[in-house]
This record gives sequence, C-alpha cells and structure tokens, in this order.
Amino acid sequence: MALTMVFVSGGLLPFDVAVAMILGANIGSVVAVEMASSAGNVHAKRAARINTLFNFTGFVWALLLFPFILNGIRWFMTSIGWGDPVNNPSEYANSGLALFHTVFNVLNTLLFIGFIPQLVNWSEKTVKSKGKSDELFHLEFIGTGILNTADLSILEAKKEIAKFGLLTERMSKMTRSLLFEKNPKQFEKILGRIEKYEDITDKIEIEVVKYLNKLAEGDLTGHTAVRIRGMNSMVNDLERIGDIFYQMSKTIERKTEEKLWFTPEQRNNIGKMFDAVDEALAIMCENLNAHQDKVVLDKANEAERKINSKRNELRKDYLESLSNLRADANFKSGMIYNDLFSSLEKVGDHVINVSEAIVGKI
Repeated sequence: MALTMVFVSGGLLPFDVAVAMILGANIGSVVAVEMASSAGNVHAKRAARINTLFNFTGFVWALLLFPFILNGIRWFMTSIGWGDPVNNPSEYANSGLALFHTVFNVLNTLLFIGFIPQLVNWSEKTVKSKGKSDELFHLEFIGTGILNTADLSILEAKKEIAKFGLLTERMSKMTRSLLFEKNPKQFEKILGRIEKYEDITDKIEIEVVKYLNKLAEGDLTGHTAVRIRGMNSMVNDLERIGDIFYQMSKTIERKTEEKLWFTPEQRNNIGKMFDAVDEALAIMCENLNAHQDKVVLDKANEAERKINSKRNELRKDYLESLSNLRADANFKSGMIYNDLFSSLEKVGDHVINVSEAIVGKI
C-alpha cells in the first residue's frame, strides 16, 4: 500500500487505479497467508481460510460498488474541506486511500461480525484435522515452535492438555466396554484401540513436555513458571491414567482367556466404580478447559471422595467373601476383580492430581 501511495501522490497513478490496486493487494495477502499457514497446525489453517473468505468477499462487494465508493470518498473529503483526491492527487490522494482502506475494513467487519459461529463452522468443515483422533497421533494445537509470547504458548499447551484429558476419558469408556463385551471380534477391536490410545498418550506426553521445557528456557515471570510446572505435572498424571487403563485391558484380556467370570454383583459393583471414575474424569476435563482462576476443587474433591468410598466398600466386601469362604468366592476371578477396582481408584488419584495442578497445588 505504501508504494501505491507514493506512485499516486507523484502523479504516476490515477486515484481510481490506486484504489483498485489496494483491493488487489488484499487478494495478494490471502495467497501469502494461505502459504504461511501450510506449515502451521490445523487452527492456523482454519484462521487463514477465514481470512480468505473475509478478503475475497470484501473484494467482490467493493468491486461491485466501486463507482459509488469513489464518489462517496470524493463527496466526504470535499464536504469536510480536505479536497478532491481525484483532481488534486498530489495533496489529497493519500488521505483518500487511507480513508478508503479504513472504510473498507470497517464495513467488511460489520458485514461478518454477525456470522462468526458460521465462519468457524465453515472453516472446520473445509479444513479437517488429519486423521481421526483415535486412530492417528498428532498434536492439534502445538505447532513447530514457540509463539511470540509466553502467554500465547501457554494457551496452546493448555488446549493440547485439555484434548489429552478427553483422550483419557475415552479410554475409560473403551475399557468399560471391553469388560462387558461378549463378541470376540469386537473384543479384539476394542483391545487394539486401547493399546493404540496408550501409545498415543506416551507420545503426547513426550511432545508436550518437550514443548514446555523449550518454553521454560525463555525469560518467564514467576506465575508463568509455576503454570509450566503444573502443566508438566498434568501431562505426567494423564499419561499414567492411560497406562492404568491399558494395564486394565490386559487384565480383562487374561480374564477372558482363562474363562473367569464375575458374579452379577461384582459386575454391578465394577460398573458403579466406573460411573464414579467417569464423573471425576468429566469434572477434570471441565477444569482443564476452564480459566485457571475459575477452577474450584470442591466438585473434584467430592468425586475423589466417592471413588475412595466405593473402593473401600468393594475391598471390604471382597475380603469378607474370602475370609467367610462364601459360595460365590472364586479366588482367581476375585483377584482380577480386586485388581480392577483398585486400578480405578488409582485413576481417581491421578485425576484429582490434574485438577490440583491446574490451581497450582503441586
């Protein structure tokens, strides 16, 4: 735009051609932004796609209304005493170009401001994440490098960790499904997915920790340093949750191979234990998505208390069944039963650790 202003003020370009060149420059910037976003993550590409629609739509309506826009600028500038940019370009053309650029962007913004949700939906439909989240490992929010400010980098890491939390929540649902699945083919399919998820959790931990450590090398405020330590703690706990669900899946596999069965009461009890853990995981994910200052631990602590209480109840009943030699007491299946509800209690411990790390209790 600066070069255009030099040419028009020097008499090398008429005012209307200069305005058209500014419109064309907007289309040129679209190409540059799209090319730059190709090296970024999915959100960089979606932002670039919205920028493309914004500028291209603006170009179309401005081109259709071009004569009216030129006359409007001339009328406005002469009315307030600035002068005519067409007949006296050396003095007034630059002001006219600046006015056009300002009016164009303001009107275009007003045109789109009511359609922000639709723009976001459109960008998500036109720029898909690579692969399904449960079949392919990829960091969706963290790019290849640290952003310009620590706060922006922290925000990207926070989003990635929140996504990590959702992954562990899905692992819980898959592990529950595995326990009650009777179809052998479906059983093997779920077992394979859990193993793949566990591998993904390992990779996410490595990449996020690497990103946070790189961020920690810069000049940080005390508050930011504390947040980075908390995030490192969170990804460690989330990875441990993934490990536990994977170990549970192998325990369930052994139970199936050895044809060991739970009593209806045991199945019901494990189901209730999963309910308590799923509630805690949902609260954890809610906290991971919330602003740090808005996180209150009351709900998380209550969910942890329910898990511990249920574990104590199941352990007491299990030990009584062994000591009283109850008819429904099977030693091998009982050991697996004990392993499963104890593992779920360990998941609860890591879940509360994540919520505590969000508020700085590490």
